[in-house]
Amino acid sequence: MLETNLKIVSGGMTVRVPVRYARLVGAHLSSEISQRTCNLLGSRYQLAARPVPGSENQLIVLSDTRIPSLSIEEENQTVTVEDLGREGAELGLGDEVGKAVISSLLERALIAGLPHSTNLWRLDSPRKWLERDPFSTRDGIEAYRRFEISGLLVDSVGLAISVDISTAFLASQTLDYYHASGIPSEESKRRQEVFCRLTSRQKGQKGTLVYRVGLSARVCYFEKANPGQTCGLTPEIKVHGVTYRNLHEYYLQRHPEAKIKENEPAVLVSFQGLDVPVWVAARLLSVRVMNESLPDSLTSVDKIDPLSRIRLIDRFWRLVGDNPFGIPAITVLQGYYRPNVERIVSVDLPKLEFANGKILEPPTQRDAHEYKKHYRSRSELLDSVGVYSFPPATNRTIQCAHPNDIPSEAAKQLAGDVARAISKWTKLDFRPNLVPYASLTDATAKLRSASLAGTVLFVLDENPAAYYDSAFQLQGWRLKRVTRASFRKHYRYLEEGAWDPKKKAMDLRRGGQKWDQYVRMVSLDLLQQMDGVPYRVGSLGAFESQLAIDVGYDRRHIAISLLVARDTALNPNFRIATEVLAKTDHKLETINPTILSDMILQMFHRLFRGKFDPLQSLLVVRDGEFRGQEKTGIYQALLQLKDKGFLALDATTALAELHKTSQKSIRLWERVGDNDVRNPLECHAVIISPNLAALVTTGEATLHQGTAEPMTLVCDGEGESLRRAVEATAIGAQLNWGSPGVAQRLPVVFKRTDEELEVRYSQEIRRIA
Repeated sequence: MLETNLKIVSGGMTVRVPVRYARLVGAHLSSEISQRTCNLLGSRYQLAARPVPGSENQLIVLSDTRIPSLSIEEENQTVTVEDLGREGAELGLGDEVGKAVISSLLERALIAGLPHSTNLWRLDSPRKWLERDPFSTRDGIEAYRRFEISGLLVDSVGLAISVDISTAFLASQTLDYYHASGIPSEESKRRQEVFCRLTSRQKGQKGTLVYRVGLSARVCYFEKANPGQTCGLTPEIKVHGVTYRNLHEYYLQRHPEAKIKENEPAVLVSFQGLDVPVWVAARLLSVRVMNESLPDSLTSVDKIDPLSRIRLIDRFWRLVGDNPFGIPAITVLQGYYRPNVERIVSVDLPKLEFANGKILEPPTQRDAHEYKKHYRSRSELLDSVGVYSFPPATNRTIQCAHPNDIPSEAAKQLAGDVARAISKWTKLDFRPNLVPYASLTDATAKLRSASLAGTVLFVLDENPAAYYDSAFQLQGWRLKRVTRASFRKHYRYLEEGAWDPKKKAMDLRRGGQKWDQYVRMVSLDLLQQMDGVPYRVGSLGAFESQLAIDVGYDRRHIAISLLVARDTALNPNFRIATEVLAKTDHKLETINPTILSDMILQMFHRLFRGKFDPLQSLLVVRDGEFRGQEKTGIYQALLQLKDKGFLALDATTALAELHKTSQKSIRLWERVGDNDVRNPLECHAVIISPNLAALVTTGEATLHQGTAEPMTLVCDGEGESLRRAVEATAIGAQLNWGSPGVAQRLPVVFKRTDEELEVRYSQEIRRIA
């Protein structure tokens, strides 16, 4: 039976909550001031508040008693809160305002009580709360369980509270350890190397830190640490209109409990929302360790299986007790929400076509064993019959550029194995050519003189900027980067074997398997760089095409990716392409509608050349929310696509939003018994409301660790629009060309935009390497 991590609030669709209304009084009000006021009501008075929809000066507060007076000192004004005196007011889900605000009010009420009813502490987001003590400490890193809380409305069922479990990693030592003075130079160098590894600074990152003082914890980013810089030697600082002689004086007056001394190290950090970096005491900072910087001993502790996840969520609900919202009449029902069969969407795996029309049929029954066999067959068929398509004019030499300190026999082994794999899949003869280099400039010069633009397997260091530099210098080439560290590690497996925990010895066979898996992964990525298509689908369900729109992490680039999949009698019948463009305004995530419209038209001009058949259907999917006038830009593009014949005049089109990381933290699992809980099968979704669904594309058949992580889809339109968007997204994820034997989480169009935007992002952090 499919189950979720949602707890339904008592009362269902008939729930009613007591509320008070208040107004803000001030000279210059804004939505930001209104939101800050709500946060203060929560932290100071444990009151759940949110702005009245459409208003900047009125609040709704979950309470049946008068709201206390509150003054907020802003930079140029004082804002006060006044209770409007509307006694006995209530909101229910039958009211338009109630439907819009009650779920967030209950969410905030639950959160407001956590500091007083539990020993949890908050980091980064008001919805994310960590246990006080780490559950594991290894290799100088502490692992904390984190509860992620959100409220939502389940259509026709009622209000629901979602609690999910994640893991946060912090370094055991604070920054005064890494930047201590008066220690031997060798020890200081060692500590700095550890600090750089934990913060990924060798990969061009600033380093994410956690600043903990008093009862608060905030995320900030490392800027610099000057030798000999102490809290007593910083320049004067001004906070909320008060000037302090130095950092030590600030702590002495504002946070005496921290007991910061004058001679303690100070480091410069930046906070979101502050225009300039500020000095803080190093002892109050911890490194927030990202997953890519974890040692092997901790890489699996965040993989929580469904049953363990349920037990941890149960622990949270025991912590908050029987009155989680501070209103005795309102609580949550026992057990977890189980959607009825009408809300469950099971997307069948599609037929896959390989070389020479060879078809891999979908599983005959929805069973983990059958699905596992099907995914395994994808790899087997690729090896036996080959790729669906490959550009015949591709240069048949694979250049392998490697640093001089990589032994030539190791580079020869990698390049030869990759060339043999691609030759087997394409049925063409590929040859490797080694290009040892002393520097990137040396490598690019040798490659450009060796041949026209071709394909290169580039062994580079860990710095992502190196990939961008090489790609910039070799425009027109197909590049696959492997890091020096991963190459050496896997070659060592081949030469020396891998550790077998059962035999408690190194095993050459096990090491050879790890090397073969590594070569296969590299070869499949390189094959895609060369525009090879391992296998295709015949359609995306009700759609012939899917267009993905994505904005980079730093908002400096826009990526779009177009996939066409339809009957082989039509032209084009299967094609995928991705384009990236610099974003003119990187302060906002919103895409200029004219630029977006032009990008879409250019993409279609690129894919539809010569004689072509117009598309009968197109699904346009935005990563995250549509913002500003983006939909207007898309509608303009659709009209022009029809005018130019790319889209049929009566073509079916739909717009959807894909949230790769669900803000509502929804999880799905299959409950077989009290102590038997499993991941759902791949490609299952639950309809939460007429325009919102949670979709899992990975599952029981191929997910061997952790719990399947859903994406959420929001779709415009009525009736079957959402289900069709779910189906198209699930089928798009079946083009798992990078790892055919394992289900892929993202649809291929978003996998492509993610990869391209990651490359562009590396350009922006080159100067910090």
